[in-house]
Amino acid sequence: MQPSSGGRPATQLSILAEARLSAGGCITRRRLRFILTDLSRRELGYKDVRHQKDVSDPDYSAFLAAQLERFLDENGVDRGKLLGVGVSLAGVISAESRSILFAPTLALRDVPFSQLLQAIPYPTRLENDGTCGGFAEWFSSPGTRNIAFLSIEDGVGGSVLVNGAQFTGDNGRSGEFGHMCVEPGGLPCKCGRRGCLEAYCSAHAADGGLRCDAAGIFSSASGVRQQRLPDAAGRLSAPSCHRHPQHPPRARLRRRTRRLHGEVPRAPTCRSCATSSPSSTPSTPPAPTSTSAATPSTPP
Repeated sequence: MQPSSGGRPATQLSILAEARLSAGGCITRRRLRFILTDLSRRELGYKDVRHQKDVSDPDYSAFLAAQLERFLDENGVDRGKLLGVGVSLAGVISAESRSILFAPTLALRDVPFSQLLQAIPYPTRLENDGTCGGFAEWFSSPGTRNIAFLSIEDGVGGSVLVNGAQFTGDNGRSGEFGHMCVEPGGLPCKCGRRGCLEAYCSAHAADGGLRCDAAGIFSSASGVRQQRLPDAAGRLSAPSCHRHPQHPPRARLRRRTRRLHGEVPRAPTCRSCATSSPSSTPSTPPAPTSTSAATPSTPP
Protein backbone atom coordinates (compact mmCIF):
# COMPACT_ATOMS: atom_id res chain seq x y z
CA MET A 1 0.00 0.00 0.00
CA GLN A 2 1.41 3.42 -1.01
CA PRO A 3 1.76 6.05 1.74
CA SER A 4 -0.84 8.81 1.61
CA SER A 5 0.29 11.97 -0.20
CA GLY A 6 -2.36 14.12 1.38
CA GLY A 7 -6.10 14.37 1.51
CA ARG A 8 -8.22 11.61 2.98
CA PRO A 9 -6.22 8.87 4.81
CA ALA A 10 -5.65 5.70 2.75
CA THR A 11 -7.89 2.74 3.45
CA GLN A 12 -6.41 -0.73 3.23
CA LEU A 13 -8.62 -3.24 1.43
CA SER A 14 -8.43 -7.02 1.39
CA ILE A 15 -10.39 -9.76 -0.33
CA LEU A 16 -13.13 -11.46 1.65
CA ALA A 17 -12.01 -14.92 0.66
CA GLU A 18 -15.18 -16.77 1.64
CA ALA A 19 -17.49 -14.41 -0.27
CA ARG A 20 -17.27 -16.60 -3.38
CA LEU A 21 -16.36 -20.23 -4.00
CA SER A 22 -15.28 -22.27 -7.00
CA ALA A 23 -15.36 -26.00 -7.68
CA GLY A 24 -13.13 -28.15 -9.83
CA GLY A 25 -13.45 -31.62 -11.24
CA CYS A 26 -10.81 -33.87 -12.81
CA ILE A 27 -11.96 -36.66 -15.14
CA THR A 28 -9.88 -39.80 -15.60
CA ARG A 29 -10.89 -43.19 -16.92
CA ARG A 30 -12.15 -44.68 -13.66
CA ARG A 31 -11.98 -41.74 -11.23
CA LEU A 32 -13.60 -38.40 -10.58
CA ARG A 33 -11.87 -35.96 -8.23
CA PHE A 34 -13.55 -32.83 -6.93
CA ILE A 35 -12.12 -29.84 -5.08
CA LEU A 36 -13.72 -26.76 -3.51
CA THR A 37 -11.77 -23.53 -2.92
CA ASP A 38 -12.40 -19.95 -1.84
CA LEU A 39 -10.99 -16.77 -3.41
CA SER A 40 -7.66 -17.22 -1.63
CA ARG A 41 -7.28 -20.67 -3.25
CA ARG A 42 -7.70 -22.30 0.16
CA GLU A 43 -8.96 -25.86 -0.13
CA LEU A 44 -12.33 -26.30 1.57
CA GLY A 45 -13.23 -29.77 0.37
CA TYR A 46 -11.93 -32.71 -1.62
CA LYS A 47 -13.42 -36.00 -2.79
CA ASP A 48 -12.16 -38.93 -4.86
CA VAL A 49 -14.88 -41.00 -6.56
CA ARG A 50 -14.06 -44.42 -8.04
CA HIS A 51 -16.52 -45.68 -10.63
CA GLN A 52 -17.00 -47.97 -13.64
CA LYS A 53 -18.74 -45.45 -15.90
CA ASP A 54 -17.31 -44.93 -19.40
CA VAL A 55 -16.71 -41.29 -20.29
CA SER A 56 -18.07 -42.00 -23.78
CA ASP A 57 -21.50 -43.08 -22.43
CA PRO A 58 -24.32 -40.74 -23.55
CA ASP A 59 -25.48 -40.25 -19.95
CA TYR A 60 -22.02 -39.49 -18.55
CA SER A 61 -22.87 -35.79 -18.25
CA ALA A 62 -25.81 -36.59 -15.96
CA PHE A 63 -23.56 -38.88 -13.90
CA LEU A 64 -20.92 -36.14 -13.60
CA ALA A 65 -23.51 -33.53 -12.59
CA ALA A 66 -25.04 -35.84 -9.96
CA GLN A 67 -21.63 -36.55 -8.40
CA LEU A 68 -20.84 -32.83 -8.38
CA GLU A 69 -24.12 -31.95 -6.64
CA ARG A 70 -23.48 -34.64 -4.03
CA PHE A 71 -20.02 -33.20 -3.38
CA LEU A 72 -21.41 -29.65 -3.01
CA ASP A 73 -24.14 -30.86 -0.64
CA GLU A 74 -21.60 -32.74 1.50
CA ASN A 75 -19.66 -29.49 1.92
CA GLY A 76 -22.73 -27.33 2.58
CA VAL A 77 -22.13 -25.04 -0.39
CA ASP A 78 -24.47 -22.09 -0.86
CA ARG A 79 -25.06 -22.23 -4.61
CA GLY A 80 -25.40 -18.43 -4.71
CA LYS A 81 -21.70 -18.16 -3.79
CA LEU A 82 -20.52 -20.58 -6.46
CA LEU A 83 -18.70 -18.77 -9.26
CA GLY A 84 -18.47 -21.81 -11.50
CA VAL A 85 -16.96 -25.22 -12.11
CA GLY A 86 -13.66 -25.98 -13.85
CA VAL A 87 -13.32 -29.43 -15.41
CA SER A 88 -10.02 -30.94 -16.53
CA LEU A 89 -9.09 -34.07 -18.46
CA ALA A 90 -6.12 -35.49 -20.33
CA GLY A 91 -6.58 -34.62 -23.98
CA VAL A 92 -6.07 -32.09 -26.76
CA ILE A 93 -8.64 -29.30 -26.30
CA SER A 94 -9.84 -26.80 -28.90
CA ALA A 95 -11.29 -23.64 -27.34
CA GLU A 96 -12.29 -22.36 -30.78
CA SER A 97 -14.46 -25.33 -31.70
CA ARG A 98 -15.27 -26.09 -28.04
CA SER A 99 -14.45 -29.72 -28.51
CA ILE A 100 -12.09 -32.45 -27.31
CA LEU A 101 -10.03 -33.22 -30.39
CA PHE A 102 -8.33 -36.32 -29.04
CA ALA A 103 -8.11 -37.96 -25.62
CA PRO A 104 -6.54 -41.42 -26.06
CA THR A 105 -6.71 -42.49 -22.41
CA LEU A 106 -10.46 -41.74 -22.41
CA ALA A 107 -11.11 -43.09 -25.94
CA LEU A 108 -12.57 -39.74 -27.05
CA ARG A 109 -12.17 -38.05 -30.42
CA ASP A 110 -13.94 -34.94 -31.75
CA VAL A 111 -16.33 -34.78 -28.81
CA PRO A 112 -18.08 -31.44 -28.13
CA PHE A 113 -17.76 -29.98 -24.63
CA SER A 114 -21.54 -30.11 -24.28
CA GLN A 115 -21.51 -33.92 -24.30
CA LEU A 116 -19.74 -33.85 -20.93
CA LEU A 117 -20.93 -30.56 -19.43
CA GLN A 118 -24.53 -30.03 -20.56
CA ALA A 119 -26.08 -31.38 -17.35
CA ILE A 120 -24.09 -29.05 -15.05
CA PRO A 121 -26.28 -26.02 -14.20
CA TYR A 122 -23.37 -23.66 -13.38
CA PRO A 123 -20.85 -21.74 -15.51
CA THR A 124 -18.25 -24.26 -16.64
CA ARG A 125 -14.85 -24.31 -18.30
CA LEU A 126 -13.13 -27.41 -19.66
CA GLU A 127 -9.34 -27.45 -19.97
CA ASN A 128 -6.42 -29.83 -20.36
CA ASP A 129 -5.32 -31.27 -17.02
CA GLY A 130 -1.63 -30.48 -17.60
CA THR A 131 -2.49 -26.84 -18.29
CA CYS A 132 -4.54 -26.64 -15.10
CA GLY A 133 -1.77 -28.24 -13.07
CA GLY A 134 0.82 -25.89 -14.53
CA PHE A 135 -1.16 -22.78 -13.61
CA ALA A 136 -1.83 -24.17 -10.12
CA GLU A 137 1.90 -24.63 -9.56
CA TRP A 138 2.67 -21.20 -11.01
CA PHE A 139 0.17 -19.45 -8.70
CA SER A 140 1.67 -21.36 -5.75
CA SER A 141 5.21 -20.23 -6.59
CA PRO A 142 5.44 -16.43 -6.13
CA GLY A 143 8.35 -14.91 -8.00
CA THR A 144 8.57 -17.73 -10.53
CA ARG A 145 8.24 -16.47 -14.10
CA ASN A 146 8.72 -19.57 -16.22
CA ILE A 147 7.92 -23.22 -15.49
CA ALA A 148 7.66 -26.54 -17.28
CA PHE A 149 5.10 -28.79 -15.59
CA LEU A 150 5.01 -32.58 -16.03
CA SER A 151 2.04 -34.67 -14.89
CA ILE A 152 1.82 -38.46 -14.76
CA GLU A 153 -1.55 -40.16 -14.29
CA ASP A 154 -3.32 -42.54 -16.67
CA GLY A 155 -1.25 -40.74 -19.30
CA VAL A 156 1.65 -38.29 -19.37
CA GLY A 157 1.04 -34.59 -19.99
CA GLY A 158 2.12 -31.16 -18.91
CA SER A 159 2.39 -27.52 -19.83
CA VAL A 160 4.92 -24.75 -20.41
CA LEU A 161 4.37 -21.28 -18.91
CA VAL A 162 6.46 -18.29 -19.96
CA ASN A 163 6.05 -15.08 -17.94
CA GLY A 164 2.89 -16.57 -16.46
CA ALA A 165 1.25 -17.20 -19.86
CA GLN A 166 0.80 -20.59 -21.47
CA PHE A 167 3.19 -21.30 -24.34
CA THR A 168 1.13 -23.43 -26.72
CA GLY A 169 3.45 -23.67 -29.70
CA ASP A 170 2.42 -23.70 -33.35
CA ASN A 171 -0.23 -26.40 -32.97
CA GLY A 172 -1.31 -25.88 -29.37
CA ARG A 173 0.36 -29.05 -28.13
CA SER A 174 3.63 -27.84 -26.60
CA GLY A 175 2.92 -29.57 -23.27
CA GLU A 176 2.09 -33.01 -24.71
CA PHE A 177 5.30 -34.55 -23.39
CA GLY A 178 3.73 -38.00 -23.25
CA HIS A 179 3.67 -38.37 -27.02
CA MET A 180 7.29 -37.56 -27.72
CA CYS A 181 8.95 -40.62 -29.25
CA VAL A 182 11.62 -41.92 -26.88
CA GLU A 183 12.03 -45.42 -28.35
CA PRO A 184 11.50 -45.71 -32.12
CA GLY A 185 9.44 -48.82 -32.84
CA GLY A 186 8.99 -49.39 -29.09
CA LEU A 187 5.94 -50.25 -27.02
CA PRO A 188 2.51 -49.42 -28.48
CA CYS A 189 0.84 -46.26 -27.17
CA LYS A 190 -2.89 -45.59 -26.89
CA CYS A 191 -2.51 -42.79 -29.41
CA GLY A 192 -1.85 -45.42 -32.09
CA ARG A 193 1.91 -44.91 -32.45
CA ARG A 194 4.85 -46.72 -30.89
CA GLY A 195 7.61 -45.65 -28.54
CA CYS A 196 5.84 -42.69 -26.89
CA LEU A 197 7.00 -41.64 -23.43
CA GLU A 198 3.49 -42.37 -22.15
CA ALA A 199 3.89 -46.06 -23.01
CA TYR A 200 6.78 -46.26 -20.52
CA CYS A 201 6.09 -43.69 -17.82
CA SER A 202 2.30 -43.49 -17.31
CA ALA A 203 0.65 -44.62 -14.08
CA HIS A 204 -0.52 -47.74 -15.94
CA ALA A 205 3.05 -48.59 -16.95
CA ALA A 206 4.35 -47.96 -13.43
CA ASP A 207 1.53 -49.90 -11.80
CA GLY A 208 1.38 -53.05 -13.85
CA GLY A 209 2.04 -52.71 -17.53
CA LEU A 210 5.84 -52.90 -17.08
CA ARG A 211 5.85 -54.42 -13.59
CA CYS A 212 7.92 -51.51 -12.22
CA ASP A 213 7.33 -48.89 -9.55
CA ALA A 214 7.29 -45.10 -9.80
CA ALA A 215 10.51 -44.84 -7.79
CA GLY A 216 12.28 -46.84 -10.48
CA ILE A 217 11.05 -44.53 -13.23
CA PHE A 218 12.13 -41.32 -11.52
CA SER A 219 15.49 -42.57 -10.27
CA SER A 220 16.27 -43.81 -13.77
CA ALA A 221 15.14 -40.60 -15.42
CA SER A 222 17.38 -38.54 -13.15
CA GLY A 223 20.41 -40.76 -13.66
CA VAL A 224 20.37 -41.89 -10.02
CA ARG A 225 20.85 -45.58 -9.27
CA GLN A 226 17.72 -47.38 -8.14
CA GLN A 227 17.19 -47.19 -4.39
CA ARG A 228 15.45 -50.08 -2.71
CA LEU A 229 12.33 -48.64 -1.13
CA PRO A 230 9.53 -50.40 0.76
CA ASP A 231 6.34 -50.97 -1.17
CA ALA A 232 2.81 -50.39 0.16
CA ALA A 233 3.06 -53.54 2.28
CA GLY A 234 6.43 -52.52 3.72
CA ARG A 235 8.45 -55.04 1.68
CA LEU A 236 11.71 -54.06 0.04
CA SER A 237 11.54 -54.21 -3.73
CA ALA A 238 14.18 -56.45 -5.30
CA PRO A 239 16.70 -54.72 -7.56
CA SER A 240 16.05 -55.49 -11.21
CA CYS A 241 18.52 -57.56 -13.22
CA HIS A 242 18.79 -58.13 -16.96
CA ARG A 243 20.03 -61.70 -16.32
CA HIS A 244 16.81 -62.92 -14.74
CA PRO A 245 13.56 -63.31 -16.69
CA GLN A 246 11.34 -62.03 -13.87
CA HIS A 247 12.63 -58.46 -14.36
CA PRO A 248 13.18 -57.86 -18.10
CA PRO A 249 10.69 -55.01 -18.67
CA ARG A 250 12.02 -53.02 -15.75
CA ALA A 251 15.64 -53.56 -16.73
CA ARG A 252 14.97 -52.56 -20.34
CA LEU A 253 13.15 -49.42 -19.19
CA ARG A 254 16.10 -48.31 -17.08
CA ARG A 255 18.67 -48.95 -19.80
CA ARG A 256 16.59 -47.10 -22.39
CA THR A 257 16.08 -44.11 -20.11
CA ARG A 258 19.78 -43.89 -19.25
CA ARG A 259 20.69 -44.01 -22.94
CA LEU A 260 18.39 -41.04 -23.54
CA HIS A 261 20.40 -39.05 -20.97
CA GLY A 262 23.69 -39.87 -22.69
CA GLU A 263 24.92 -42.17 -19.95
CA VAL A 264 26.87 -45.34 -20.58
CA PRO A 265 24.44 -48.10 -19.56
CA ARG A 266 25.75 -50.30 -16.77
CA ALA A 267 24.23 -53.76 -16.71
CA PRO A 268 22.10 -54.00 -13.55
CA THR A 269 23.00 -56.81 -11.19
CA CYS A 270 21.28 -58.45 -8.26
CA ARG A 271 22.34 -60.49 -5.25
CA SER A 272 22.13 -63.76 -7.18
CA CYS A 273 24.57 -62.44 -9.81
CA ALA A 274 26.91 -61.02 -7.17
CA THR A 275 27.24 -64.47 -5.57
CA SER A 276 27.50 -66.44 -8.82
CA SER A 277 30.64 -68.04 -10.26
CA PRO A 278 33.61 -65.84 -11.29
CA SER A 279 32.95 -66.56 -14.96
CA SER A 280 29.55 -64.86 -14.75
CA THR A 281 30.59 -62.08 -12.39
CA PRO A 282 31.71 -58.70 -13.82
CA SER A 283 35.43 -57.99 -13.40
CA THR A 284 34.63 -54.64 -11.77
CA PRO A 285 32.54 -54.92 -8.59
CA PRO A 286 29.29 -52.97 -8.76
CA ALA A 287 29.15 -49.61 -7.01
CA PRO A 288 27.35 -49.69 -3.66
CA THR A 289 23.66 -48.94 -3.79
CA SER A 290 22.24 -45.96 -1.95
CA THR A 291 20.99 -46.88 1.48
CA SER A 292 18.39 -45.62 3.88
CA ALA A 293 17.27 -46.49 7.38
CA ALA A 294 14.93 -49.10 5.90
CA THR A 295 17.53 -50.61 3.52
CA PRO A 296 19.86 -53.34 4.79
CA SER A 297 23.41 -53.33 3.49
CA THR A 298 24.26 -55.99 0.89
CA PRO A 299 26.93 -58.48 2.00
CA PRO A 300 30.02 -58.71 -0.23
